[in-house]
Amino acid sequence: MKYVLTTKQGHFYINKSTKQLIEILTVEETIDEALLVFNTTFESNLSKESFLDFLKDRLKGLGLLKGDSKIIKTNAYVKSKIKLLPANAAAALALPFSYFFKATYFWYLFTILSIICATIVVGYIDIYDLNSPFENVIHLILLALPVVFIHELGHVAACRPAGIKNGEIGLGIYLIFPVFYSDISNLWTATKQQRIIANLAGAFNQCLYAIIMYGIYYFTENKIFLTVSILIIIDGVYQLYPFVRSDGYWILSDALSIPNLQQKGKYNLLNLFTGRWSKLKAHTKTELFILSYSIINLGFVLFYIYFLVIDQWNSFLLFPKELSTLLYHLITLNWQELQVSPLFIFHGIVYFILGKYVFNLIKSKVKNRK
Repeated sequence: MKYVLTTKQGHFYINKSTKQLIEILTVEETIDEALLVFNTTFESNLSKESFLDFLKDRLKGLGLLKGDSKIIKTNAYVKSKIKLLPANAAAALALPFSYFFKATYFWYLFTILSIICATIVVGYIDIYDLNSPFENVIHLILLALPVVFIHELGHVAACRPAGIKNGEIGLGIYLIFPVFYSDISNLWTATKQQRIIANLAGAFNQCLYAIIMYGIYYFTENKIFLTVSILIIIDGVYQLYPFVRSDGYWILSDALSIPNLQQKGKYNLLNLFTGRWSKLKAHTKTELFILSYSIINLGFVLFYIYFLVIDQWNSFLLFPKELSTLLYHLITLNWQELQVSPLFIFHGIVYFILGKYVFNLIKSKVKNRK
């Protein structure tokens, strides 16, 4: 059996023996008393000097020993984090939402909200045209921006019913995108259902906000509120997409009890393309699923590139002109003329990635010449 140890250094899997050792050190007041209990519990005969060496070897890097300040490097997917709300303030703001996330009735509420949102989209999505620009961009942004914060409050709120202490809410960079994040890493110790509810909590809050925006549209007939409602619902569905580090990824990982799903998928895919897959030992069902996951993920990436660059090639080529026009209106404070096509951001991402690739290629060529 494995246990999760949480310290300032991070989260660590420990076995039963290490757990017993930590409990002994926590309860006993002196090292001599701890040594006596340890020798009795584990039927050993260590001296005090040997016991101290054993502790340093077994607990090094966990942040439990005095003077142990070793920094554990992690491959955090959110980089350059900036704390916006400390844990206590985030918990206080999220408190009103926490009552939605009790397992006894969460699934009923989530189903009802999902049906309402689906009805809104099905009833009104056909009035939009991908080639028509969004007007009143500033109003659109101001109305849609709060949802990213409300989304993170949902994740924090779900920690309370699970009996888990939440961390801060902040801003960081994922790949090339600025993103909000909420530190709910302590959910490692929660049950599978509690983790899945916490992962769905952000989309749940988005549904609530989208329905409120639709309600305002219903009574005012101001189309911008309908636009915001539909965009938020679409974004909520995207958050459940399991092939990037979004909520859907963590839901799939928790549901199947497969940690580091994406890394394992890349490894299996690399083995397939390099011919090493067939040379490995018999594959389990889990390994075959992870390989299938990676192949589907690659297919989505290729489709994404095809749709944005080939199918929408005209608007893709016009992106630089659209960007320069947008910047001009921003600099001259000409708010009335601000408008962008729905695919503007996605084309910008492709241009950024291509630009970064070309820059790194040139940089490596220059470095090799030196």
